[in-house]
Amino acid sequence: MKIRDLDLEGNRAYVDGKGDIRRMIFFDPATSESLRAWLAVRPKVNHDYVFTSVRDNHKPLSSWAVSNVIRRLSKTTKLKRELGAHSLRHRVGLTFARNRVSPRVTQAYLGHTNIKTTLEYYQDVDESDLVKAGSLLSSDLSEWREQKQQNPAA
Repeated sequence: MKIRDLDLEGNRAYVDGKGDIRRMIFFDPATSESLRAWLAVRPKVNHDYVFTSVRDNHKPLSSWAVSNVIRRLSKTTKLKRELGAHSLRHRVGLTFARNRVSPRVTQAYLGHTNIKTTLEYYQDVDESDLVKAGSLLSSDLSEWREQKQQNPAA
């Protein structure tokens, strides 16, 4: 991610995905504030990348290095499992699915070219999903009668 691709007022940025496909992503104001704080202390370097290496003369962080940082942080915070950049990406898809964000919106946000890839995030079902689904069903028969009257095809 490059500094010129950030719009911290609008809480968004352009990112380059697989095949150098550019897309806009959006984030919350707290993320914009964290990025502002980092940019205020970021070393002066001769490139426009947001994140720089500490060990390698402040070169731009590679995708491998970003994953490595995330793995180290997941160990430091004693998470149940080690995370990498791709597992965080998967978490975004799963979070959208659990919050009933449309698969098409999720597809666009994650930059998937094929909706089938996006739908894989919607296959992770746990007991809380089943409880939530069951709670949508009413035992009040009058609601079922009203629905039948509203929809003659039912």
